[in-house]
Amino acid sequence: MPPGQWRVKIGQKEDTTARTGQPAVRHVAAVERAFAVLDALADGDELGTNEIARRTGINASTVSRLLATLASARFVERVPETVPLGEKAAREM
Repeated sequence: MPPGQWRVKIGQKEDTTARTGQPAVRHVAAVERAFAVLDALADGDELGTNEIARRTGINASTVSRLLATLASARFVERVPETVPLGEKAAREM
């Protein structure tokens, strides 16, 4: 493949660039926001919606919708919430 062309790396046929031979220079904002959410989670930390919003600067409702979309595509998963035992409950167990 000549330099400067794009292809899908997950076992599909090669894809080429536009007839100009150059990649597009405009970006899709929603995709950039989705990548920002993935970058925030890349550390391996389990983060809530509000923390992701704080780290990325994206509105929390938008982060929530992006997470739902990413989860449906299996790029992220929701971690079940756990409530730690209080000191008294832990002593009585």
